[in-house]
Amino acid sequence: MAAKKNSKAKKEDYDPNAPHEAGMKIDVKDGNDHQMSKDFTVERITAATMVTLACNTVAQALNTEEGTPSRNATVRMCNKTFGDMRKSAETCRKAGDDFVADVLGRGIAAYEDYIAKHEASESMKAGEPGRANAIRDASDAMEHLADVMNDLLRAF
Repeated sequence: MAAKKNSKAKKEDYDPNAPHEAGMKIDVKDGNDHQMSKDFTVERITAATMVTLACNTVAQALNTEEGTPSRNATVRMCNKTFGDMRKSAETCRKAGDDFVADVLGRGIAAYEDYIAKHEASESMKAGEPGRANAIRDASDAMEHLADVMNDLLRAF
């Protein structure tokens, strides 16, 4: 029977320059595939978390139909998440991380476009002329929002 190798790292195996160690730079790509090296900050961690949470709420909304009570319930969740995402963007901007603030801003803008179309469809009564088109526009805006959010995931 072969002897088990000790799986614990020894002190002499420690490499302070290894890329996984604290204090190292990370590369972040913007939508144009440009590299930007920034410190791994609390603001960036928060922003990445907000994008992930927003993607989750958008995915939940996509599982409902526009013009239904279940979509309205998921929109309330989205409002909270995108409101928090807006605060995260402001925090990044104050910290001087305009790149991340702009990335978050793309998602916020797509969400605001969706909300405007959602509210337009909700303001119309059932059977009102044009409501079906308003619902279709809102549904298309939600699909666009999902695409934007997927792109934002890749930005980090």
